Amino acid sequence: MALVCMPWGSVLKPSLALALLKHSIKKAGYSPDLHYLNIAFAQRLGLRLYEHIAERSFLHPEWFFSQSLFGPSGLAEIRNSWQDLLQQPGALELVEMLREMTGGSDETCRTIAQEHVPSFISDSLQHVDWGQYMAVGFTTTFAQSLSSLLLARHIKEKHPHIKIIFGGASVDSEMGVEFIKGFPWVDYVVHGEAENSFPQLLKNIDHGCTEEVPGVSMRRGEEIFRGDLDCRPLADMNDSPFPDYSDYIAALEQAGFRRKMELRLYFESSRGCWWGQKHQCSFCGLNGSSIEYRRKEPDRVFQEIKHLAEAYHCLTLSATDNIFAQEYFSHLLPQLREMDIDLNLFYEVKANLKRKQLTMLHDAGVLDIQPGIESFNSRILELANKGVTAIQNIQLLKWCHEIGITPIYNVLYGFPGETRQDYEGLPRIFRQLAHLQPPANLQQVLFERFSPYYLDPGRFALALTPLELYQFIFPGSRVCLDKVAYYFHGTQEGQHDDAQDYMQASLEAWQSWEKQWREQSTFCYYEKGPNFLTIHDNRPGDFPSAACRTIHLDERVSAVYLFCDEAHSLKAILEMMRARFGLGQSESDVQLWLDQLLKQDLMFCEQDRYLSLAVRTRPRRYASPLASEQATFQNLLIAQ
Repeated sequence: MALVCMPWGSVLKPSLALALLKHSIKKAGYSPDLHYLNIAFAQRLGLRLYEHIAERSFLHPEWFFSQSLFGPSGLAEIRNSWQDLLQQPGALELVEMLREMTGGSDETCRTIAQEHVPSFISDSLQHVDWGQYMAVGFTTTFAQSLSSLLLARHIKEKHPHIKIIFGGASVDSEMGVEFIKGFPWVDYVVHGEAENSFPQLLKNIDHGCTEEVPGVSMRRGEEIFRGDLDCRPLADMNDSPFPDYSDYIAALEQAGFRRKMELRLYFESSRGCWWGQKHQCSFCGLNGSSIEYRRKEPDRVFQEIKHLAEAYHCLTLSATDNIFAQEYFSHLLPQLREMDIDLNLFYEVKANLKRKQLTMLHDAGVLDIQPGIESFNSRILELANKGVTAIQNIQLLKWCHEIGITPIYNVLYGFPGETRQDYEGLPRIFRQLAHLQPPANLQQVLFERFSPYYLDPGRFALALTPLELYQFIFPGSRVCLDKVAYYFHGTQEGQHDDAQDYMQASLEAWQSWEKQWREQSTFCYYEKGPNFLTIHDNRPGDFPSAACRTIHLDERVSAVYLFCDEAHSLKAILEMMRARFGLGQSESDVQLWLDQLLKQDLMFCEQDRYLSLAVRTRPRRYASPLASEQATFQNLLIAQ
């Protein structure tokens, strides 16, 4: 049998699903061939253009293959040629995104759709002996559905005996059932986790058995049996095999890409989400139909990381986990630290981590994290059910900067229940944080299948409809768009403000922040002396004109500032000061200092909790402020 990874799966991100299934299939007694046809297509387009398209969107690139399958050059069930799109107002957003992905070129869009796609499909049919297989399985996740449907249809026409199997996030739940109903060349859809169901399905196909397999939707003559309601997730994550990436690396070598890119391999130490199992984030549709949290034992994860590093000479590894297991702080991270190798690991984490925990992550080689920050407004975070506050998010960014961890995150807007007033202070916060890692994107919330917004829209006064561009990808005559869509447009009852309007100032502030970060031109750091601090700051703000400000803090103000490296209440600050300097320390003095620090944007305050914003790490290019002839200094003595 064959497993296929189609465009637009990223060439830089190998399919973990195929790497795991290969072992499960071999264990069942079969020898799978893995075909990374996404790499072949990238070879045709050029790696840079391919990746720019693949990484820019998880939906829009589907059009390139849809127009060959369902458009005028295919089954003629949708008017979605490039010329058709240009003439339809509803396709404007799709056209703009396709242009952006291809460098603004209409000609490139047409060439990919009308020349590259047909020749790629033709070559794929000729260069692989599909007739030797009893079954061909397609993994469909990131904009891979239409390319998989197109090739699968041609394979089925040429080799009717082959059973076509689809699996992956794009066919989870009723989405996959609709694929079976609408596309008769698809014989089976495997829903959810497939380590057990997929090998059993192969055995049934091999022996001519038509019995139902839990978690598998299937076609039996004219009848369709739903399997999405009987999925059985892997009970023990330790039973999942080590991923096998040998086929992926061989495909890279054959395409000449291996030396053109840094190898990054993927592993998983858990599935589901321990936070979402109790308090699912309102906008999150990750995990699909299986949010139940399960994790591997720490030693098992350690062995897997060690194996991948040794087997493939790869030190850059990314966990696909939705959240980091608390137990790994005490067991897994110490093992990784003691291994003493130069790992570069990525994990998704919750943003309420302590400094000690971040230090442990860094020392174990976790240098990139996705903390799910989403907002710097606690009311918005409450609406999103994130379980953290704005000051915790800012604290995390500051500590990451000092410790040497890169936080990868977005800031979202457009939450049901938000108001214009929730974002009035955001531009100033962006300027206050200009010395820290900016968000990768400032973008509107997408309403995803499986999220609480989707599962219970009435609770949020939402009306959801599939994104308009689905009508240019899937034929409504074959499938119900409500059932195949993963992304939805939402309108909230009583919501009249235009989010794009009230976010304009924040968007401009974010663009400035992002530009300053790229140029590494902004800093706010302190130097610690004996009983004093000196802060160097050139962030944009409402201060007297100066290339750089220097602010000197005396012993007592320094004590407050250093104590507020972690957010503390006024009460806690007073207790610290009186323990250190005596009971005579007045509350009014401390409050005055705090007010002055806030006025200078050197601290952030939220509900009587204060956080220092300057970092101790001095940027290399500003090792000596005096080295810059253009720097001027403003001495602002904050003391009694």
